[in-house]
Amino acid sequence: MVDFECFMFRSLSLEEFVSAFTVNPEQGQVWYGWWSEEYDRLSWRFYKEQYNRHLLQEFRDFCFANSLKLSYPDELEESYDSDYYQNAWKRWQEQSQNLQEHWEVVECLLEEHSRPPRSQAIAETLQEYQQQLKQGWTDVEFETAKAAWFNVNFAAPSATEQRELNQLPYRSYLRSDRWRRMRAAMLLINFAKCAACGVLAESHYGGDWETEIHVHHLRYRKRGRERYTDLELLCKAHHDQEHHD
Repeated sequence: MVDFECFMFRSLSLEEFVSAFTVNPEQGQVWYGWWSEEYDRLSWRFYKEQYNRHLLQEFRDFCFANSLKLSYPDELEESYDSDYYQNAWKRWQEQSQNLQEHWEVVECLLEEHSRPPRSQAIAETLQEYQQQLKQGWTDVEFETAKAAWFNVNFAAPSATEQRELNQLPYRSYLRSDRWRRMRAAMLLINFAKCAACGVLAESHYGGDWETEIHVHHLRYRKRGRERYTDLELLCKAHHDQEHHD
């Protein structure tokens, strides 16, 4: 079985959120309502896509172990002796503790998002209320909130930890637990979109995150104690361009 990683993060408390802005507390509380809804949407999509990605990798490992030349689970129905392999795949899933733990995260989020259908009148009222919440909320405020969230999730390492991280060769640092977690955080909060491609860029959720989307260091001197403003999400093409210019 492959040992998958499930990266979990916490959202900002009201106090942590409001302290990031130079506005009156009342306005901060209103913005917090908007931020909470947006973060909820982003985190739900991220954890769901993490699970889908892990499920697919487990399936391909299962196929390799059973000499099956299949790429996706739905292809089992068309395969030779499909009943046998479908049952074998179910047993594989049941025996994978890591996959089960990951599903429990998604299942919890799914339950939170399974709300009764709204009537048209309620939907219009909620939309109007959301517009009021967003009043004064711009991309600048959103970036401020994202920075506060990222920085809260990544406390500065101890002096000993910092020395150990600094001693690692750069490629080894990129395989460290701290960096892999930072990378996941950047993917979550920026919807796996390239900063250079603009607002029309497609999210890379569902694609190949490892090769198509990179976390670029804007300041290498802060390695191991990066803050949100030290990093940037770039697609492979723009990342290569950044290092060749």
